[in-house]
Amino acid sequence: MTAFKAYDIRGIYPSEINESFYFKLGVSITKFLNAKTLLVGFDARPSSKSLFKALVNGANENGVKVSTIGMTGTEVMYFTVGDMGFDAGVMITASHNPKEYNGLKVVGKGAFPVGEANGLKEIEKLVMDMEEPSAELLNKTPLYDEYDPYPRFREKINSIVNLSELPNLKVAVDAGNGTGGLVFNKIFKDTALDVTELYFEPDGTFPNHEANPTKPENLMDIKNVVKSENYDLGIALDGDGDRVVFIDDTGEDSVGYYIFTLLIEHLLNKIPNAKIVHENRLYWAIDDVINRNGRATSIESKAGHSFIKAKMREFNAEMGGETSSHFFYKEMYYADSSVLTIALILEMMKKSGKSLRKMLSALKSKYFVSGEINFKVNSPDVILNRIKAHYTKLGFEMDELDGIAFDKDRDWHVSLRKSNTEPLIRLNVEAKNQELVTKMVKEIESFIE
Repeated sequence: MTAFKAYDIRGIYPSEINESFYFKLGVSITKFLNAKTLLVGFDARPSSKSLFKALVNGANENGVKVSTIGMTGTEVMYFTVGDMGFDAGVMITASHNPKEYNGLKVVGKGAFPVGEANGLKEIEKLVMDMEEPSAELLNKTPLYDEYDPYPRFREKINSIVNLSELPNLKVAVDAGNGTGGLVFNKIFKDTALDVTELYFEPDGTFPNHEANPTKPENLMDIKNVVKSENYDLGIALDGDGDRVVFIDDTGEDSVGYYIFTLLIEHLLNKIPNAKIVHENRLYWAIDDVINRNGRATSIESKAGHSFIKAKMREFNAEMGGETSSHFFYKEMYYADSSVLTIALILEMMKKSGKSLRKMLSALKSKYFVSGEINFKVNSPDVILNRIKAHYTKLGFEMDELDGIAFDKDRDWHVSLRKSNTEPLIRLNVEAKNQELVTKMVKEIESFIE
């Protein structure tokens, strides 16, 4: 199985990816992007430093000047590439995947994402055509300089949200032993927030729980803390810190769909004619808030950060989002930023005087959702075609922008798509009431199982 996915590179270390592979990536990425300068960041996984050395040696072999921001969050790499004018940037990370994985996210000049549709396939071919590097090349001392990105990164966040005016709230933050805690402290350390840190020590073996806050079991610790100690808010970050999940004051996690809708409404109060890019997994609340504004524009995209960023650039959109809790901003070079998202949610809480729970209550009482349900399957295409054939026969029109999506009289809406990174089918259902959600989930489950 290839480590080249739809919008990044991921595989099990060392069986699917290793130092030799990363050396060749260092050569191939810089060659394809015609890069003379390269910025490299890495996460906390045990293999990341060794892979970093190999990748830098590959870039050096191609005559490239390399700078590193060290162990950091992916969003910091994105911002710094755009801010400092690097020709290319890479982040050595497997994001929220389990500890045995590692990977790579690639951007070009201006933090332009490199995915399957615009370069990863060509980079893969260059890698496959290269000879294995010698031990001498792999073991060379890599040449690079170090750069501190945080002063300018914090300055940028502060230019959008005044950090000195954040509310005095009691907040618990679970960094999952990833790199998100490092970045969080760089931005919020001197604000009015009263922060309790959970698992801020970077440890890529993830000894406490997987650094994937979209799995309910990984939120148990922070939920218990928020509920038992009367916190105003909980925040959970993934392994490389670019995905954020919020916990309200009752210990209930907020769906990314609802958070995105809040963020859109907040943005439209500032920029009424904004363009918003979103996927079609869930969209009624998003469409309603955009249509209620009357001046904003809704633009659909395939799921996946490289697809959404490309669509944002195409339409010069102010904001984009995924219901999987990734949020993208034009002001951050069209990249996802959990730190800016956190600052915006805190700003909303301050200005409204409401808790997150109260801000979300109207959405939750109107738009009922299943949450994303993942099914591990051997033949996803066969299953999706079976479901498509059944509902097409019943007269439903299929939206095939990303997998299949269909609805009936807008009483319910179903979205099914293959994962771009794992052997999964992802199901999302939204409906006018919870009973319809439950009914449709069971109906779709019967086709999959």
